[in-house]
Amino acid sequence: MFLKNFEGIDHQKFFIVAGMTDDKLTVCSVFINSNIHPSLYNKQLILNAQVPLKKNDNTFLSHDSFANCSHTFVLDADLIINEILSGQCKVIGNIAPNDLRNVRCTIVNSGFLKQEDEELFFKDLLSH
Repeated sequence: MFLKNFEGIDHQKFFIVAGMTDDKLTVCSVFINSNIHPSLYNKQLILNAQVPLKKNDNTFLSHDSFANCSHTFVLDADLIINEILSGQCKVIGNIAPNDLRNVRCTIVNSGFLKQEDEELFFKDLLSH
């Protein structure tokens, strides 16, 4: 679990590294949100991709939250490392193993990820 500023967002965001490649230092990540935006309640596919994260299971959270698995983004691991070293990104902690598994499966089953990205970042899930 990490915390950093992102362009176009007016506050720091938590993000989860949900998948990594074997041969590249690239990660697939998702944002954590405090609430599900009301506009999503009539968008069932996006709503289904919101994974609840309980504060009791993830002590770095100040309250129950949601991982938005409908929108993934790719970050270069070298960038994250450099931002950690410069203080622009903070390591917050580890997401509960069961929650991480749920996030990863939700991403793969959401239908929002391109097949080549599924194979690139989540081949361990696809081989089972």
